[in-house]
Amino acid sequence: MPVDFEELLTAVEAVSSGGGYGEHEAFVCRQTGKIYWRFDDSDLNEFDEELPDDIEDEEKYILIPNRNTLDLGKPLVLRFARECLPND
Repeated sequence: MPVDFEELLTAVEAVSSGGGYGEHEAFVCRQTGKIYWRFDDSDLNEFDEELPDDIEDEEKYILIPNRNTLDLGKPLVLRFARECLPND
């Protein structure tokens, strides 16, 4: 399933910009690569579209994680350096 990289990056950034975990959600359809959005913020509801009834089905859709879930950043770099470059 091809997914547009820029659209996926936008989705990760949007999901990560929410004030709390799960405030903004995005899902990728495994078959089509289409990204579906769900926002709790009423100001962003104009971007909401009708979600498929089975959007929670992990066999069909992948929930896009926010960047904190991925544990990216300085701790990851330091952990990598400790494990892979212990003498440097």
